[in-house]
Amino acid sequence: MTEQQTIANLMNKTDYIKTIFTSFSYRQFIDGVHWFARLMVNLNVKQKRRTEPSDHLDWELEKDDITERAEWLYNMIMVEPEELQRKMPAILGKHYGGEWAIYSVFMLITALANMSDIYPELKAWAMERMERLISLMLEPEMRLYDTESWGEDAFLGLNGTKDHMTFLSLMAVAIGHYINCGGKNDKFNDIFCRCCEVLNRRMLAKKDLNLRSFPRTPIFIADMGAAVVALQMHSNLYGGCFDATVNKWIELAKRNLTHKKTGLLIAIKWYGRKAGIRNVRGSYTGLTNYWLSMLNDKDFARSQYQLMIRHLRKDTPVAGIKEYLYRAPKFKLDPDAGPIIYGISGSGTTFALGCVTYFKDYKFRNRILQTAEIAGITKKDKKGRHYLLGKLALVGEATALAMRTHHSYGII
Repeated sequence: MTEQQTIANLMNKTDYIKTIFTSFSYRQFIDGVHWFARLMVNLNVKQKRRTEPSDHLDWELEKDDITERAEWLYNMIMVEPEELQRKMPAILGKHYGGEWAIYSVFMLITALANMSDIYPELKAWAMERMERLISLMLEPEMRLYDTESWGEDAFLGLNGTKDHMTFLSLMAVAIGHYINCGGKNDKFNDIFCRCCEVLNRRMLAKKDLNLRSFPRTPIFIADMGAAVVALQMHSNLYGGCFDATVNKWIELAKRNLTHKKTGLLIAIKWYGRKAGIRNVRGSYTGLTNYWLSMLNDKDFARSQYQLMIRHLRKDTPVAGIKEYLYRAPKFKLDPDAGPIIYGISGSGTTFALGCVTYFKDYKFRNRILQTAEIAGITKKDKKGRHYLLGKLALVGEATALAMRTHHSYGII
């Protein structure tokens, strides 16, 4: 079936797909239909022509592609906060749209930090953009989703007890990347230190050292990973003052947060009547393992990576990370995993690309990039290079670039 025939079927017969994309703008709807049609064609055609990927990584061969994607993202993201939030899918609403917006900025900062190390000649170019993006993250409108959730501004409540974990963690790690790359900015450094001090104090006030992403939610282990990485970054920069907290959290995680059948860290820690629920999801495991790779305890990070590969790796019809341990839906849209196709998790695979690259599993990395091309479909225009899907989900494009460039440099 051709792409045009698939589009016609989607527009005329598939109410499910039409319902999904009516939550987007008209332009996003049309882009979404084209993306889905091309995806179905690619799954049928490209798999027949698939070549065995290399087990080698050559950063110079990827340089133009990586740089053009970063430039496209920068032009899309470096706008006024309200405009950036309008670019998020309307179906997300104000809260999750705001969260996706700040994650988009954060992941681009992360990618630029990685690029400045891989390509030293791009360091000045990357640092200038990182500084502007951090300033964007600091705009009050960018953290409005967090402010409205907690009923107070995260920075005005630093002396209080409300967790604000996700925002403070992302802010700290973003600035930590900037400092690690040699950035000099007293204001940023003060914010970095203050965020880490507050996260450390609030973690130590909890028996299990875990903070909530938002009020009245369970503990999302993948989100907590960012807080622990922020403290690890600060310790490595400033003499190990938070090492004890980081090490204690890791030991508690090994003892209390593992899944009995797989040994993987669980996705969510529930309290109360749901406390016995201990599940694993590819989208959470991929992100958790990315954070673990940035901690000093490399043995724990590597063991979790190996368990992820053993239990969640999937190689057909394309390579990726499964969302579920025991089921594989042919097509499903999930708020955490994104699109799930033949059981493969969109966000789980994207996040896993980070630790796959870090642990130098280059053959699997290159297979995931093949999957990304089949599913994302690269488009090149005057503004740069990006996946067609990137226009629907900037955060996915930014995350893919950050994970793809997450290599074993000696910063953290």
